[in-house]
Amino acid sequence: MSDTVYCAIDFGTTRTAAGYLFEGKQELCYPNNPKQSSVIVYKHDAKDGRNKLWKYGEEAVAEYPKALNVKEDKYYFFSKFKMGLTKPKIENNGVLFDTIQVIADFLRCVRLNLEGAFKENHKKELSQFKRRWCLTLPAIWETTDKMKMTEAAYRAGLVDTPNPTTEKLLLVMEPECNVACCRAVLEQCHSLKVEGKAILVVSATDSVINITCHQIKGGKYVEVVKGLSNRYGSDHLNHMAKEWFNKKFGEEVIKKYEEVRKSDSFNLFYVLFRNFIYSIKENKDCKFYVTPGFRSFISKEAKDKLHYIKEDEEEASFVEFTKADIQSFFEDTITNTKIQIDDLIKLACSKLQNVDYTCLVGEFGNCYILQAAVKQSVIERSHYTRIPNPDHSIIEGGLWISQNQSVLFAKVLFE
Repeated sequence: MSDTVYCAIDFGTTRTAAGYLFEGKQELCYPNNPKQSSVIVYKHDAKDGRNKLWKYGEEAVAEYPKALNVKEDKYYFFSKFKMGLTKPKIENNGVLFDTIQVIADFLRCVRLNLEGAFKENHKKELSQFKRRWCLTLPAIWETTDKMKMTEAAYRAGLVDTPNPTTEKLLLVMEPECNVACCRAVLEQCHSLKVEGKAILVVSATDSVINITCHQIKGGKYVEVVKGLSNRYGSDHLNHMAKEWFNKKFGEEVIKKYEEVRKSDSFNLFYVLFRNFIYSIKENKDCKFYVTPGFRSFISKEAKDKLHYIKEDEEEASFVEFTKADIQSFFEDTITNTKIQIDDLIKLACSKLQNVDYTCLVGEFGNCYILQAAVKQSVIERSHYTRIPNPDHSIIEGGLWISQNQSVLFAKVLFE
């Protein structure tokens, strides 16, 4: 029996995943929804005057709007707080919170959930085994940011010392996790040899589409050329969707809705984006159901534009997106991504003989329009390989690296 459990947390700006690898078997900690919202809520305790952790993740998203109905209670809702790490404090409704502590509180919740999942699956405490944790970080973070994340990991109980060795904690860049996941898929699922091969990875996330190229030499990863990024991830599509809503319901509606029901608005547009993906897959127009909370903000004229139906004896309302609407949302994303893929492949091929494999990863990697566009863009110059779960690439790559600690990433070969 193995005496080490390899654990990883993909702490994303908007979504977070966690999992572990034990005795060769990988488990993700949120089986029904592999990624939880990167959301945390504090509640003010009037008795001792302290702000205490209340809810996190999907539970926070679901319960926070309800809690607002209790006027005498004070709540502090945080989303996308990871990017506040560059500052010592983050402000919420006039109250300053210690940034590292907010991140540590969130990571502690994720750790406890992982420990609970491990105990349920194996009937043993995780603390009985050696643990090596892998925390994933954005590629742009500096050394000082990594030091702060190490401190947060210590406060969260991931490690028992503020200066852990790599036997206990690995901080790995997200692009490195992506290419590690792609390597594992190429070797294990397709039985392909990767030594000496160049792998182009298109990572399509909430905020950006990032394209990198690595070559594997002696089992290690060498970044062939610096990656290219653009701002055409699914956040861009959410922005396009909001503009569409503004035309339908008026600009102030979206603004008011987001100000009052922060967590609900986050879910509103995330679900909307997922509906786009489903609509494309099924080649159908898209019906987006309007929540009662959102409906309460729109004008009578706008309500008249809604379609109403009876479902389970209750009235439901929805707006319709045609296939043409959906295609227009993706147009800028696809065009710019194709241009950047072309640019990076040309640059990589000017340094190497060719780019051998191309993979699409990231949450936005499930988009069938983007998959087809990437495949078409590289079809004559590289072998396109589909990743089974592109939205799990960072967490799966993190687990693979945690187990294979000897794998190191070399500096950029060509600027």
